[in-house]
Amino acid sequence: MIDSVHRPTQGDQVSEETTESDAQPEVDSLKWEYGYPGDLKRGIAFRVNGKVYRLVSAVSSKPGKHGSAKYRIEATGLPGGEQASLSLNASDRILVAVNP
Repeated sequence: MIDSVHRPTQGDQVSEETTESDAQPEVDSLKWEYGYPGDLKRGIAFRVNGKVYRLVSAVSSKPGKHGSAKYRIEATGLPGGEQASLSLNASDRILVAVNP
């Protein structure tokens, strides 16, 4: 599990500003709300570990009788475009960009 996956205690809609000094205006203007890895679609921006990514592909897997489902996510970092490979539990809540 990723340490900085957000788990809110109340409400499910949050508006946060990015804190990266070199962030592009596109990233600064995004509105965020909590969601699950299964809610992601190709091209959607999301935030994990304080970094913003754009989804390239996601594959789900259910490991067995007592294991929880997992998502293997391939993404590109915003800004910069570095490739990232993330593994998240299906129950982890992440910040997902919402179109205005």
